[in-house]
Amino acid sequence: GSRYLLTCAHFMAGKPGQVHGALRMRTMDGRRLIESLGPSLHVGTTADLQHVGPDGRPDLTEDFAVRLVLGTWARPLTLAATEPAVGDWVWVVGREFGLPPGDELLYLGQITEVADGAYVLKQRDPFDGHGFSGGPVVNRKGEVVGNVVAGGPGLLSGATVGTLRRRLAEHGITAD
Repeated sequence: GSRYLLTCAHFMAGKPGQVHGALRMRTMDGRRLIESLGPSLHVGTTADLQHVGPDGRPDLTEDFAVRLVLGTWARPLTLAATEPAVGDWVWVVGREFGLPPGDELLYLGQITEVADGAYVLKQRDPFDGHGFSGGPVVNRKGEVVGNVVAGGPGLLSGATVGTLRRRLAEHGITAD
């Protein structure tokens, strides 16, 4: 089957070559180049953190992009079957902005809110969330329960796995 890369739309904002042409990234250990050629299958709307909806929060459920990944070597992370719940302990996968790739870490956090297809988590391990955009948030089984879209001091937020599944299905992509 096909392999896909999910990331944030704001990661590619203002970079037409990445939206329509080649996108190159490295695996978490920095050893392997991930290549995606051709147009993005979907590029959503960058989250406007200054504009809030009726619930007083920005919409984080459209800020994602889908790209086809070349090759069969990649082992994708499994999407969790259920949404994260308030109180769940989760790990954010990533690397702080400005540090060299290849030493991505797991940072512990706890889900504090889940509503309207998005979540908020409180960091237990201190880290600067800049640079984590598009990265996965995983449960204790290593399954993706969401992605990182935005953050502030001690908090991160993004779309839940249910939102990611719905957005993929809208484009005819099954995740299982």
